Amino acid sequence: MSKFRIDIQQLRGIAVLAVLLFHMHNGFFISGFLGVDIFFVISGFVITPLILDIFTTRERRKLKQGIFNFLMRRFYRLAPAFSITLTFSAFSFLLFILQI
Repeated sequence: MSKFRIDIQQLRGIAVLAVLLFHMHNGFFISGFLGVDIFFVISGFVITPLILDIFTTRERRKLKQGIFNFLMRRFYRLAPAFSITLTFSAFSFLLFILQI
């Protein structure tokens, strides 16, 4: 069911580029929040079929297993980036506090 879609990846790239241009404060792109909104819509578009596939199953045991597997896949995908961000933020915060 997971089929790579180049058009979705291109829209994600445009959304990220819009946010980056907004944060550069060069006046070229003044609607950075639009990029975030586009990214959220694309994420919903990608995730919704996965969730609907889980809930179309009729057996209760398979439904629970499907939800658990879905959440674990999301966790394993997001946990590495989250842990690196959390570690970097905590380290930066400690450096900032120790300098004051």
